[in-house]
Amino acid sequence: EQPLIPLDTTIALVEPQCSIEGEYPNVLCDGTQLSHNSIKVFLTSLASYRIPDPKNITEALLDPQHGEEWKDALIAEQTNLLQRNVYEEVVWQPWMKPIGTKTIPKVKYQANGLFDKFKVRIVALGYRQPRAPDEDNYAPTLLISLARLMIALAAKKGWKLYQLDIKAAFLQANLRKEEEIYLWVPEGLRQRDVHGHRLCWKLKKALYGLRASPQRWYDTIKYWLVTEYGLLPCDSNDTLFWSEDLIVGVYVDDILYTGKDEACQNFETSISERFGKPSQAGPAQSYLNMVIRRVEHPKGSNKYYYYLWNDTDAWLHERSVDPTFKQIPAKDTPIAPSFAAHKSEAAEPKRNGLLNNYSSYVGSLQYFCTHSRPDIAVACQKLSEGLVNPTKAHVNLLKRVIGYLKGSGNRALVFSPEGLDTMVGYADASWDVT
Repeated sequence: EQPLIPLDTTIALVEPQCSIEGEYPNVLCDGTQLSHNSIKVFLTSLASYRIPDPKNITEALLDPQHGEEWKDALIAEQTNLLQRNVYEEVVWQPWMKPIGTKTIPKVKYQANGLFDKFKVRIVALGYRQPRAPDEDNYAPTLLISLARLMIALAAKKGWKLYQLDIKAAFLQANLRKEEEIYLWVPEGLRQRDVHGHRLCWKLKKALYGLRASPQRWYDTIKYWLVTEYGLLPCDSNDTLFWSEDLIVGVYVDDILYTGKDEACQNFETSISERFGKPSQAGPAQSYLNMVIRRVEHPKGSNKYYYYLWNDTDAWLHERSVDPTFKQIPAKDTPIAPSFAAHKSEAAEPKRNGLLNNYSSYVGSLQYFCTHSRPDIAVACQKLSEGLVNPTKAHVNLLKRVIGYLKGSGNRALVFSPEGLDTMVGYADASWDVT
C-alpha cells in the first residue's frame, strides 16, 4: 500500500512564536503551509507503509532501492556472530558433513508501525541434521501454573515482580565437547578462500535453527544460575530456581523473577555482566502474552495487588472480520446448566467460517482458560469433545462462550496480599482431591 504523500517529501515542523487557538505553523521545505490534519494524514500514511520482505537474500542484495541497506545488515549479522565467537571459518574436507543454512532478510518495524531497521538472520537448517539414536534435545519451559505461583508469592510477601529478555540467547550457548557441527557458508557471504578452496563454518556455539539449540541454552543458563550464581534448583521442576530472598523462573530467554529489592537488583546486575544488557528489563508488564499489573495496597507498607489477564478484547476484535463471528450477541454466562451434546447427533455441515475454524477457536479458548480464565473451563471441556465432529450443540456452545467473552470483557485473576499462610485443598463428594 503506497502512502498518500511521497516518502521522499521533506517536512519541517516550525516552533510557534505565539499560541493562537492552538495553531502551529507547519511548512514544507518549499514554504508550503500544511494544516495539522495534513500532518496527521502524512504520519498515518507513513505508518501504514510497508517495505515488502524479499523472498531471499539474493533478491535483497539486488534490490535497486535498498540493496546497500541489506548488504550492511548482512555484514552486521556476520560481525555479530564473529564477535560472539559462534563459528570459525575452515576449509571444507570430504569427511566433513556440513548442513545447509538459510539467510533470512526481514524488515523490522516499531510498535507504532514506523520503520525500524533492515534485519538479516542466519539460521541453520537443523531438520537436515543426522539424528543420533540416543539424542535428547528436550528443553523444559516454565509452566504457567508456576508463573502464577510466583505472582501469588510476590503478592503475599510484598515483593515486586520483574522480567527480562536475554538478547541472542542461543548464540551464547556452548556446544558440548563431543559435538562437531559444520555448516555451509550462508548465501551472500564469501564461499571460497583466496586459493579457491571451498569454505564452511565449524560451530563453537549454538545457532538458530539447530535442533539442539534450546537444550544447549538451557544447559548454559542452568549452569550459571546454579553453579556460578548459587541458586538452588527446584526438585519438582527444572525451570524454577530459588534462594531465601529470590525466585527465578526460566522460559527459554524470558526470565521472570521476584524477591527482596536488593536481591533483585543484584540478580539483574549479575546476569547483565554474564549475558549482556537484557531487553525489556524492569517491572513485569507482559509475560507469555499475558498482561501483568501491580497496584499498591490502600494501606501501603510494601503491599501490592497483582492482576493477571489475557487481552480477550483484542482477540475478539481481530476475529470480528468474520460476519458470523461479529453477529454473536453478548451473554452473561458461558454455558447453560442443561447443556448436552449427544454422540448420536449428526455433525454440523461446514457452511460458515465459524465452523470451518472450530478447532482454532477452541484452541484459543483453551489457552485463555488455562492462563487466566478458569470461568470458561467447563465450557472448554465440552467444546473439546466435539473437535473431531462438532454437532449443532457444540457450535451453539461455541457461540455462547464467544458471546460470554464479549459480555464479560477483560477479566483478571487478582492476587491479594491477604489470605491464609497454609495451603488449602478441596475435595468433591467422591473424595477426589482437586
